[in-house]
Amino acid sequence: MLVTHHLEELPASTTHALLLRAGQVVASGEAEETLATKPVTACFDHPIAIERRGGRWSARTDDASA
Repeated sequence: MLVTHHLEELPASTTHALLLRAGQVVASGEAEETLATKPVTACFDHPIAIERRGGRWSARTDDASA
């Protein structure tokens, strides 16, 4: 088990994920589905674009007003 706030730290071998917000489960399941733009945006209550390349995830703000 690995606990992190940074998707970039996740090993490429990550198979499952759990997203928590204020102690409540926002999303859980297979990493490909859980670590996606919509659930991560809901978890942080801020638009965040998630991308996966070469087995590694990255996150960036997706705020068009910035």
